[in-house]
Order: sequence, then C-alpha cells, then structure tokens
Amino acid sequence: WLIKMTTNMSEYFAYCTNLHSKHRLLNARIRKIYDLWKVSSQRVDSDLVDQLRSLREELENHFHEEEIGGCLDEAVARKPALGKEFDRMQLEHPRLLKDIDRLIDAMDQRRLSDSQRKIVTTEFSAFIDRLQKHEMAEEQILEDGFGAYLS
Repeated sequence: WLIKMTTNMSEYFAYCTNLHSKHRLLNARIRKIYDLWKVSSQRVDSDLVDQLRSLREELENHFHEEEIGGCLDEAVARKPALGKEFDRMQLEHPRLLKDIDRLIDAMDQRRLSDSQRKIVTTEFSAFIDRLQKHEMAEEQILEDGFGAYLS
C-alpha cells in the first residue's frame, strides 16, 4: 500500500498510516477467520468462535479509539464539511458490533444444520462487506481531510 501526500502535510502522515495499517490487519484477521469458517465441517470448532470473539474485542477497541478522538477527528477539524459523514460512520459502530455478536451466537451453537450454516455464511459475508465499506469511508475522510491518497 502506498500513501502519497497530495499537499504539504507530511506531519499528518502518521495519522494516515496508523489507521490504514489497522484496517489492513483487521481485514487479514477477518479473511483468515472467514476462510476457516468456509472449510469447517458442520461442527464449529471452539477455536473459530474464540477467534471471532477476539476480533469482536479488537473491533470494539478500534471503534472506541475512533470515538474518543484521533486521526479522523483531526481530518474533520481540517475540513469541517466531512463532519456529517464522520457522524454517520460513528453511528455504524453499534450495528457492526451487533452483527458480529449475532455471528458469535450462531457459531457458538457448535453444530449447525445445512440451512443454518448457509444463513451464517450469508450473514458473515454481509458483515465483511459492511465493515469494509465502513473502513473505506473512514479512509475517504482521511484522504479528503489531509489531502492524502491511500492506494
């Protein structure tokens, strides 16, 4: 991933790289868990559920960091027009956490029927999609607020 500053704001480079790196790590973890889910049998391994719980905790911490201030707040301070999008994104945090809670609850049953498994797989895919769109919106705020291009 390249981060190219389009204006002279290199002092904010750390803001951009920090959030971008966290997103990359979260995405790698999610993909690993999803891949494990896809190859598991009808019986759900407790390690898979534990990894999902760990991911949930990591997401909660990530969202908390965003909510108490940081790089996104700084981007909005530099370009206040981004405030509405930032507020909208903050409102997505509880829903994303509820989504992962539902996945944990479903997988924690340990044994799923074929129909239950299809439902969970669909919900897992939808969760990943929503989370990635959320992250893309965060990175767009950084790009707009700092004049940085995250590629």
